[in-house]
Amino acid sequence: MNIWVLSQLEGSPGTRSFLAAAIRRGHTAERLHPLELDIGIESGGKLTIAHRGAPCALPDVCFTRMGASSPAEGLNMLVHLGACRA
Repeated sequence: MNIWVLSQLEGSPGTRSFLAAAIRRGHTAERLHPLELDIGIESGGKLTIAHRGAPCALPDVCFTRMGASSPAEGLNMLVHLGACRA
């Protein structure tokens, strides 16, 4: 399973612990800063996601470890990721 954790906090102990546990169980898991993701629209209206400018496959699971200090764009990215799966 491919798992994304959206968080602007690099080095968060809780996020590091989760990622390590997921990887131990055989999953692909990574923390992504929400501002490093770009949204694109293909012909026909299909949404695509790029990480640092490189197209990437959508994750099987995405959740957030963002709090009050998160950029507003982080929530926007979660909404769009949900739309990609719809």
